[in-house]
Amino acid sequence: YSTGFFFFCLNEEANITSGNKNTCEQSYYAIAEGYDKETGLAFFRQRNKFKVGDKAELLSPGKVGAPLTLEEIYSENKEPLESAPHPGMYVYVKTPFEVKKGDILRSALDEYII
Repeated sequence: YSTGFFFFCLNEEANITSGNKNTCEQSYYAIAEGYDKETGLAFFRQRNKFKVGDKAELLSPGKVGAPLTLEEIYSENKEPLESAPHPGMYVYVKTPFEVKKGDILRSALDEYII
């Protein structure tokens, strides 16, 4: 928050920004609702769009983020999907490691891209 031009001359104390777009570097994809050890499928409630091939990171309490590539996405009925485009939809994602309820799936930082 800024007082803007109220107290200062706009030319001398201008609040300059680098643009008007969001500077968030990562997208919060989904939150884990469950995991099936036999199939390796994690059940997620989607928050933002993600698609097959996206680089992601799984955040678990007390652990370092685990990078992965989203290679398989399935609907609630276990039908293959190319993407999860609708906020609030439930999907299964094949993961190379165990996922706990409450874990967060987000887009990967560039330094973690596999």
